Amino acid sequence: MAQPEPFNEWLDLLPLYNERFCIAFPTGHRLDQQNRVEISDVVGETYLRRINCEYRDYLADRLRALGLAVRVGFQSEREDWIQMMVAAGFGVCFLPEFSPTIPGVRTQPISGPEIVREISLVSMSGRRFSPAVVTFIRAIRSHDWARGGLAQTALTSGSGWHR
Repeated sequence: MAQPEPFNEWLDLLPLYNERFCIAFPTGHRLDQQNRVEISDVVGETYLRRINCEYRDYLADRLRALGLAVRVGFQSEREDWIQMMVAAGFGVCFLPEFSPTIPGVRTQPISGPEIVREISLVSMSGRRFSPAVVTFIRAIRSHDWARGGLAQTALTSGSGWHR
């Protein structure tokens, strides 16, 4: 899970890695030629809103704080639909860097300001786990999240995850 505000204290968190937000656009788009993409580059583009994005309001607030407005052309709860619309050239969207799954969707990390989310394994505090879940948690803890382009490992023993 990831969210811009802190999680409730009754949840145990196992931080795994950080993931940057990007602007997603179709192959051949003008942003494909830029070495650096600013958050303001969405202005003037048709914006495709990812309704289920946990950072949707956070991103909208960042744009508003910078005095920027976007023109929403489409919105959907379906990530695959939004990415298909991006690939087809219907607009751009904000997308976490490891989320693109549709061919033809290109991304550039946002700079000015950079927006990063922390991905964590989350559980109810004090919850007893089945043997299968314990095995899953051990696998998650032993995985090298820093490998393969993931930004950083943040495994700590300060949470309730040391079962």
